[in-house]
Amino acid sequence: MGKKTWWFTIILLVLAGGAAYVWQPWRPKTSAPSAGAPPEAVASFREINETVLAMGKVLPQVGAEVKVGSRISGRLERLHVRVGDQIDKGRLIAEIEQKDLLAAVAQREAELALIRARLQALHLEGPQKVAKCKAKMAEQKAVLRYAHSEQERQRNLWGKKSIPKQAWEEAVRKYEVAKALHEVARQETELARCQYEQGVVQLEAEVARARAALEDARVQLSYARILSPLAGVIASVSTQEGETVAAGMNAPTFVTVLDLGRLQVDAYVDEVDIGKIKVGQKAWFTVESHPEKDYQARVRAILPKAVITDNVVTYDCILEILEPAPGELRPEMTANVTIITMQRPKVLMVPPRGVKRVQGGFVSYVRREGGYRKAPVAIGYRAQDWVEITSGLKPGDKVLLGDPPAAKEEPK
Repeated sequence: MGKKTWWFTIILLVLAGGAAYVWQPWRPKTSAPSAGAPPEAVASFREINETVLAMGKVLPQVGAEVKVGSRISGRLERLHVRVGDQIDKGRLIAEIEQKDLLAAVAQREAELALIRARLQALHLEGPQKVAKCKAKMAEQKAVLRYAHSEQERQRNLWGKKSIPKQAWEEAVRKYEVAKALHEVARQETELARCQYEQGVVQLEAEVARARAALEDARVQLSYARILSPLAGVIASVSTQEGETVAAGMNAPTFVTVLDLGRLQVDAYVDEVDIGKIKVGQKAWFTVESHPEKDYQARVRAILPKAVITDNVVTYDCILEILEPAPGELRPEMTANVTIITMQRPKVLMVPPRGVKRVQGGFVSYVRREGGYRKAPVAIGYRAQDWVEITSGLKPGDKVLLGDPPAAKEEPK
């Protein structure tokens, strides 16, 4: 086959394909509506969604962003995290120099040990001293008993004039001396017992004070190890290794930890629409980084204080994100928010042209055999493209979009 014949064949094939595409004999033919047929619409169920649009911002929830700092002053010895690190709750973030804190703990431990030793010695010496005093008091009691007996015996002899008066007086003196010595021994025993009991109470109090001081020193030592209070990502680092921090009224910030799974949307609703917003309403939003995805949300709170920007009054509505997306949503992202203020899934509706206002109400012209009949209708919700029919029509009724030349009344 020559070159000219080959090119001629290709051209014929292209022309035949174009003709077949234009003609398309295999497609089913549809009959065009007659030129004089009036326009109609079918009454059908539709879903009503009334929404409010607002601009918002993705922000951390309360407690989802924490600035972790130090409660004590000192030199930052080790920093164990970097920006972007994923950390768990309780992970070690930083360490402050601990030499002085360890020395304070050792000193408190020594003080506690010394007081405990004094208490132990008192428990050994105190009862011995009390026992010694009790033995002395028992001895004096025996002497007193003998002196009393001797006095009575001398009294009887003196009554019988068997002894001189001097012997009787000597017996009385010895009894009084023995009685005084017994009282002294009793008081010494009581004093030894009181000293022992009070000494125990005092030393036990000192032990408690020393134990509390030791616990405080250990707590101060624990502050040298900075732990993460929550799980999240390190958003920023403010202090570097080797720097000296001074803890005053405000704790110096080492790092900022952010939990990306606990975000919310602050939607700023115009004052005109704020009356339609209720807690619990469904919503969704999009962000510029993922415009193709709708993030489901719910109204959790409506702040009472207005936000005024350039004389525009809005109110902050906090939206709870129902499906957190830590890898996609980040704080400070701009959110395009849609809040559903009314949602009705099954409402009978027709276009607005299918309803005519007449004296005393509304009517629609419904196709029946032999033409159109005028049917009184009651309407409800109105939108730009649809009108709710609450009574007067059934699903599937064909409604005239216009006025017929003549219409019969729909039989009641």
